[in-house]
Amino acid sequence: MTKKKETATGKLSMPLQLPVRWVSKGGGKQFAYLSGESVIQELNNIFGHDGWESRLVSHKHSVDNHNGSFLVTAVCDIELTLHFSNRSVVRHGSAASSHKSDSINGVDRAIHVAYTDSETTAIKRAARTLGSRFGLDLYDKDEKWKDDYYATPEAIKAIKRDLMVKTGRADYAGRIWNEKTFSLGIVNDSQIPKVLLEKLRELILDERKKSQGERINDKIKGAKQ
Repeated sequence: MTKKKETATGKLSMPLQLPVRWVSKGGGKQFAYLSGESVIQELNNIFGHDGWESRLVSHKHSVDNHNGSFLVTAVCDIELTLHFSNRSVVRHGSAASSHKSDSINGVDRAIHVAYTDSETTAIKRAARTLGSRFGLDLYDKDEKWKDDYYATPEAIKAIKRDLMVKTGRADYAGRIWNEKTFSLGIVNDSQIPKVLLEKLRELILDERKKSQGERINDKIKGAKQ
């Protein structure tokens, strides 16, 4: 038990590793954020399923009728408790979420969705106070977090170059690259998180070994014939 919590302390001191998502804002600006689901999964990864808990402190909602279209807004306040070997740490988070319903029959569902979203976001905001590992640096206007988060263009080019050299075929190398980046959810191969780049390197290495093994088997079969 102690070992797990000591490991959790060490992991909290590490930089952000969760996938960063981007959404467009007004004026062509983009906003970086973490999904609530990924933050909850990270809490499980670091503390274990029994090493943290959240409690709904307060909640309320309102329903506004706009000519038969209903806007539901839910607000939640949560308390996030993290258990270490010698202490428990408590953080708080609040969030609001709004959802629409085109008829009175869909209001109950809209309320449920609004509460679920607001509670998840509140947990994410509470976890953010733990530091860089949970995205606190994303709110740095200078965006210095990118230097630690994203791989350098040189590192990306090096893997592409190595793949090309090992395969000896541009079309085959391109196909492997596209398949592996897609499997990791990489949509922009000029901006790859360091963590995913290492996973990409491992996948490409495994593919090369597989291809080499197939070529050897083909040669053996040819020799037998």
